[in-house]
Amino acid sequence: MDVFNFLIEQDMAKPEAYVNRVIKNSFSIVGYKIPDNTYAGNFSSFEIKKPFDGLGVHSFSDNPQYIYSVYWEAKYSNGLKAFNLKNSLAPHQALNLELFSKGTTSLCFVILGVNNGRKDYRLYVFDWHVVKPYYYGEIIEKGKEVYSLKQKLLEKLPYYLIDRKEDKFNFTYDKFITKNVFNTILELNKE
Repeated sequence: MDVFNFLIEQDMAKPEAYVNRVIKNSFSIVGYKIPDNTYAGNFSSFEIKKPFDGLGVHSFSDNPQYIYSVYWEAKYSNGLKAFNLKNSLAPHQALNLELFSKGTTSLCFVILGVNNGRKDYRLYVFDWHVVKPYYYGEIIEKGKEVYSLKQKLLEKLPYYLIDRKEDKFNFTYDKFITKNVFNTILELNKE
């Protein structure tokens, strides 16, 4: 059964909702998905802009001495392809990830769920500081601003596989994409 049919069976409105459920279920202490936009009252309606998709408290099993506050914004891609940050994140989401990342025990992530077919359903967990330069167009290649992580680069980055029976992933410290990991892979790509 493919992921799309699985999501329909689970009565999921869209695949990104499933990605968020998996993330929420994967925290060692607690995870909370912020409900999607709601409208207030019968007489006046306004959109409430949520700061990001969710938050949680997590202690990594491979680094248990620290407890982190975690904030995330999730995106979904049907297949492994370039990931455009500028088109994927709203300005208020980027701002909130930046502000919440200032805490000394805060981790802010942009998480890309990718349905790569069959049992290959993966999550790329990017530290906000890794993707921030792409969102703001600070990366310049051949004289042009770059807003996307290319498919060839994504193929080389570490990722987590989703355990579909448990609707979670093994959220260890060694696989989320930090600046050091990302810069090392960029350097290897230049060769």
